[in-house]
Amino acid sequence: MHMVNIAILEDDVSVAKTLQRVLETYARQNDAAFNIRVFPNAEVFLADAKTSFDIAFMDIELPGMNGMDAAFKLREIDRQVIIIFVTNMAQYAVKGYEVNALYYIIKPVTYQSVAYKLKRALALHEANAQTDLVLRQNSGFARISTRDLLYVEISNHKLMYHTAAETVATYGSLADAEAELKGRGFFRCNSCYLVNARHIASVAGHFVVLSDGTQLQISHPRKKQFMTELGAWLGEGNL
Repeated sequence: MHMVNIAILEDDVSVAKTLQRVLETYARQNDAAFNIRVFPNAEVFLADAKTSFDIAFMDIELPGMNGMDAAFKLREIDRQVIIIFVTNMAQYAVKGYEVNALYYIIKPVTYQSVAYKLKRALALHEANAQTDLVLRQNSGFARISTRDLLYVEISNHKLMYHTAAETVATYGSLADAEAELKGRGFFRCNSCYLVNARHIASVAGHFVVLSDGTQLQISHPRKKQFMTELGAWLGEGNL
């Protein structure tokens, strides 16, 4: 059973307890496994948010930093966490689109008000889990989608995960990355690179050209295997 990490950001103890009981009831009734943590203010929550939550239930009216500002801060370190606001302040709904909030739950919290939205959030989490990578770093973690990943590079004993928007560095070997990405359409074109086949625009001689214009060299010893693996993958109808 896959464990889902859930944060509750709520300064009202009774509301937090009610929401936690609702989540625990849902887990029992639906054979789910939740690791639930409760935070009384945004500052404490954000200090711990580097440890990767899957779903965050967030109040908006909080002491100190409010929940909306906390959501913007959270998005700076985690673009994939699913945010659900639990609030009396329905007028913030439009602003919630700016932080890609999935839902609003209007207080008082009930099982009925949470269950359907939680079911949808869990379905989205499972879909994301099929494509997400969580990369450990000294400062915490970075989460990226394999859909956005152009290629992985090993350089100076660091793994560099390149997307069109950013490069994320972590420690490990290219063999580690290759094992984690096995079956997801990533192929080694030389001893330094794993290439996402979905982002290959063309192969010209001993170079592979990616969708953003990046050119990576295909080594002579690897070219035959690389082309065979790429051809087999495309032949299975993958895009």
